Amino acid sequence: MNIGIVVAMEKEFNPIANSLSNRDSRAQGHFSITWGNLGPHHVIAILAGIGKVHAALGTTLLIYHARPDCILSIGCSGALSSDLHVGDIVAANEVAYHDVWCGEGNAYGQVQGCPPRFACLAELTARFTASGEVKREGLFVSGEYFIPSHPMLRDLNARFSNPLAIDMESAAVAQTCWIEGYPFAALRAISDTPGQPILNPTEQYLHFWENDADNAFGTIMNIIKNI
Repeated sequence: MNIGIVVAMEKEFNPIANSLSNRDSRAQGHFSITWGNLGPHHVIAILAGIGKVHAALGTTLLIYHARPDCILSIGCSGALSSDLHVGDIVAANEVAYHDVWCGEGNAYGQVQGCPPRFACLAELTARFTASGEVKREGLFVSGEYFIPSHPMLRDLNARFSNPLAIDMESAAVAQTCWIEGYPFAALRAISDTPGQPILNPTEQYLHFWENDADNAFGTIMNIIKNI
């Protein structure tokens, strides 16, 4: 399988790139691209940058220049479910925006003219879950806000039914894939748990990068290797 991977940050990108054999890389304008082999698969990964515009542009570049069989949104995310812990791996079965409102006649989070939620390719998500390494699968919500406040978390839980995780790119990658007719899936490592009031999510996030990230991204790449 030819797999495209969209990544936001260099510290997410490096362990992904380093897991590839026979790898090569180049710059493409703003973006860094690395490709190589991962078990039976050929992987091309793009360091797109943080946020929705970067994610959409990076996804478009992959689609038109690499023509992969599917595109994955990979990185870290905050937990919205109380049973998740730092270092857990989660998979999306659908994704939505948490910061979009197009007015009456649209669901909250729906870009008018698009579905309220973007479905992930069920076959890929099932393969992720079958690995035994994925703690949960469910709804990811995306928007340009880092570590939500508690009032925002209450709003998210009121507007969405049991959202699993929050990030800044997956919905934009999914929307681009939906427009272009490309299979999409998302796999993320939990870096912080903003919904748990006794814990400091900023400290959790920093601790994740110091202590848990290498193992988490190694697990993610092993899951992808074996799909």
